[in-house]
Amino acid sequence: SSVQGCRSNSSGPAAMSMNLGFRAWTIAAAVAPTIVAAVEGTCSASSPGDCPAASRESLLLQLGKSGVANLGKSSCPQLRDVERTCSADGCTVLANNMQGRSCADYCKASGYTCVAAWEEVEEDCNVKMTLTCEEAGIQTSDLLCQCAPPGSASTPALAEPGPGHGDPVELSTFFWNVHWECSMAARGASRSCKRHIGRRFAELAKESKAQIVASVELSDTSSQPASLEHFGLTGWTQVNGPCASGDGGDAAALAFAPDWVVQQSGGGCLRHDWDTRAFAVARVAPPRPVEGCASLCVVAIHAPHSSITRG
Repeated sequence: SSVQGCRSNSSGPAAMSMNLGFRAWTIAAAVAPTIVAAVEGTCSASSPGDCPAASRESLLLQLGKSGVANLGKSSCPQLRDVERTCSADGCTVLANNMQGRSCADYCKASGYTCVAAWEEVEEDCNVKMTLTCEEAGIQTSDLLCQCAPPGSASTPALAEPGPGHGDPVELSTFFWNVHWECSMAARGASRSCKRHIGRRFAELAKESKAQIVASVELSDTSSQPASLEHFGLTGWTQVNGPCASGDGGDAAALAFAPDWVVQQSGGGCLRHDWDTRAFAVARVAPPRPVEGCASLCVVAIHAPHSSITRG
C-alpha cells in the first residue's frame, strides 16, 4: 500500500487545496471455506453424517458453508471452460477464459441462463465480490458463474462472506507537500508560517478522519522532518525519512494513528544527486487485519523530477 493523494505542487498556504488529498480504500477480507471431499469412495467432512454416497468418479467440492453434497448427475453437463465445480448440481462453476465475457454470455453459450455471478478470491470457489450477470471479466480470466437450464427456478448458491468475516475495511489517508517556503526556518522561510501550516496539517488530517498521514517538506531543517505530534497529532507514531544531500536535502514523514503499531521503519534518499528526494517506509500492524494480513507495508514518496535510482 502506498500513501498518496493529489500531487499538484504550488507554494504557500493559498495553494493548500491543491496540495492535499483524501483517499478511502475499501478492502474485503477473505473467508476460508469448509471443504467437503469425496474421492473414489472416501469422504472427509466437518462432522459425521455429512458424507454422501460415494460416486464412481472423483469429485472435489469446495462449498461456502458445510453441507451435504449431492454427487448425482450434473444438471448443467454442457458447460465448458470449467476450471472448478462449486456446487453439487454442477451448475455453479469457476469459469476461465472470461476476459471480456460476462456470466450471461458464458451460460448462454452452453444453452443455459445466468442466475448469479461473482468474482472469486483466488482461483477458488470463495466469493470476493458479487457481480451482475451482465458484468464482464475485464481484469481477470476467471469468474464464478451460476447457470441454470431454461425455465428452472434457482436461487444464488454462493454469497459474500458474512459480517465479522468479510466486512470492508475503510482506510483513510491524508497527504500534503507544504513546500519549503512555508516550512523550515531557513532560506528566508517564515517561522510563523511554519507554525500555522503545521497546525493546519493536523487539523485537516483529523477532519479527514485519516489513519495514516504523509508530510513532505514540513521540516525543521533541510532534511529533518518536523514533529507532527507537536502540531497536534497527539499519540501518533511518526516515521521520519530524512534525506541529507550536500548543503540541501529533502524531508518526508509518515505518521500512524494511535491504534496502529509500527513494527519496522526506515527512510532516506531516492537519488544521489541534486534531484534527490526523500521517502519514508514502515511495516505496521493495523487495528484489524486487512485481507487476512496482520501487517502492511506503507511508503510515502516525494518523487524526483527525473528517475529513482536508490532507496
